[in-house]
Amino acid sequence: MNNNPYIPQKVKVLNVTAQTNLDITYKLACDMKPENGQFVQVSIPGGGEAPISISDFGDGYIEMTIRKVGTLTNEIYSLKPGDDLFIRGPYGKGFPIEKYKQRQLIVIAGGTGLAPVKSIINHFYRNPGEVNKLNILLGFKSPEDILFREEIALWKEKFDITLTVDQAQADWQGNTGLIRF
Repeated sequence: MNNNPYIPQKVKVLNVTAQTNLDITYKLACDMKPENGQFVQVSIPGGGEAPISISDFGDGYIEMTIRKVGTLTNEIYSLKPGDDLFIRGPYGKGFPIEKYKQRQLIVIAGGTGLAPVKSIINHFYRNPGEVNKLNILLGFKSPEDILFREEIALWKEKFDITLTVDQAQADWQGNTGLIRF
């Protein structure tokens, strides 16, 4: 990958995971070395460009969770493994992980706002000894809008998680209402 963050780089879609009816996580083949909390500019030639948070990353890949809300995201929504798109970046300051080590950390996120902080949570999930305690407070509109269900189940093994929805159906067994700490 070119080290110039202003030049778009073609990347291949490795995996596509539906999170909800409107939100999809795309795993992209990419040698980018972002920091937790950074974003990239995503584009499809002729389709436009938009800033998208990096929801996770590792050796040789980045992940982005994208909500279908407009012309570009509608085009991205049709991508499948093996397809290409363009990214440039990373941009933004990122979160200072070193400053969080050996402290109590509280992460509060709602809806798609969980995507930009997911990589921080995953960092401490993979390295639980680096943080004294991690509390995670998550809010979503409804049970159908909950993102990253499998990861939330894993996070519950190591961290205190409060998950709430604004509107619940009769079969919802969890918290309903505003997040309270």
